[in-house]
Amino acid sequence: VSSGLCDRTLDRSLANCLIGLIAFNRLIQPPYSNRRSNKSFSKLSYSVITMDKLNIFLQTSLPQRFGGEARSVPVAQPTESYPKCQPLEEFRRDYRLGKELGSGGFGKVFEGLRVRDNLETAVKVIQKDKMSQFCWHRLPNGQKLPVEIVLLQKCQHIRGIVQPIAYYEGPNEWVIVMKKIKKCMDLFDYISNKQFLAEVEAKSFMKQLLETLLACHEAGILHRDIKDENLLVNLCDGSIHLIDFGSGAFLKDTDYTDFDGTRVYSPPEWIRWHRYNGKKAEVWSLGILLFDMVCGDIPFERDDQICNSEPYFRRYVSPACRDLIMSCLQLDAARRPTIEQILRHPWFSSGDHLVTTAVPAVAAVASAPAAVHVAAQSKVTPAAKFTIASSCDSLEDYETGSSASSTASSSSSSTTNFRLSPPDSGYNGGSSKSSCSHSTAIPVRFAVGASVTGMAEYRLSQH
Repeated sequence: VSSGLCDRTLDRSLANCLIGLIAFNRLIQPPYSNRRSNKSFSKLSYSVITMDKLNIFLQTSLPQRFGGEARSVPVAQPTESYPKCQPLEEFRRDYRLGKELGSGGFGKVFEGLRVRDNLETAVKVIQKDKMSQFCWHRLPNGQKLPVEIVLLQKCQHIRGIVQPIAYYEGPNEWVIVMKKIKKCMDLFDYISNKQFLAEVEAKSFMKQLLETLLACHEAGILHRDIKDENLLVNLCDGSIHLIDFGSGAFLKDTDYTDFDGTRVYSPPEWIRWHRYNGKKAEVWSLGILLFDMVCGDIPFERDDQICNSEPYFRRYVSPACRDLIMSCLQLDAARRPTIEQILRHPWFSSGDHLVTTAVPAVAAVASAPAAVHVAAQSKVTPAAKFTIASSCDSLEDYETGSSASSTASSSSSSTTNFRLSPPDSGYNGGSSKSSCSHSTAIPVRFAVGASVTGMAEYRLSQH
């Protein structure tokens, strides 16, 4: 064959290429026994594999062998996996529900127990009739799923996300089963119990959150509801976990014209023009969150305060921390830093030198009587006390009572802590949405175990 090809009418390089292809074909041809033993190895699949290897061979091995320059070969991306939703009957068979952990705009969150191995879980029940048009995502196969389920599936590899386990669909609801952090508290209650966070602790939480958000961006996801109620503090190791992707969206470069997050964390451009850049709006909410951590509450209650962006620092905050907060709360969105720039801000390398995941102060909060959510979440109700609605068509009958809340418990305590932020749940069932009016004062939240000493500094607006 080679003598026939190496004719003067053919270019020598072409002949060499053809010879190489013949040799290559012999190299990649699988043995006869392998093809026989693997019944799923069809002619079609073999041809696809052969062509893939051939393309790589043509672009790399051949040019190097015959004096050419090798070209890089793009690595094929794995086929995107879409969440597999199982029927509600399988959930009833495999899980038992316990007490309610929290509730919100879209549904409720319960303690759960997987029957086969007694795995403690958190079960989020989303009511279909309460979901807006922006909360749905249509898959290429035409199936319509809650956007939260789709986003969670894309983020399931990220360490700072509460990991999903399974999804179920009933006639009136969707069910998301998630891993449960045994000893945790949402950041809202955590700050309420401590009045405010030391900067060393706020720094650790912020760094973890920023790295989680960067990983979400790499996955093409924007959370769009960053706030203290949507962050869980692991009281054992000080790690922080982002929850509730119900307001999230796929990341894009153009402006968003819908918003289903929390009004007091929304940027001024949304208040004024009902449009915003996703990443810039996220940085604004990070500025609100950092202020909340180090000062003990959010800086703005009303739309006019958001649009003026003049936060009042009600307690001492280091100059570096103030500078970072003010840079995030720039009225001009274009002047706000990126998350990468925030991580390089001098505040993260100043003073205490602690920018790790270890937070020594957490243990003290875990043992405090005020840690209501710890008591509610640290131990799952025994299986015998779990109830199951085996004969009903929906999960509405699963609502077996609510967990103790800081608001309810405050009546038994002589010390309270004023917080302007609206309360929410630990494993969020939803949040305060943009549809609610903020022209009036936000209800004051009472939390247990915090002293009112120095709280006169708080400027509670009178309405």
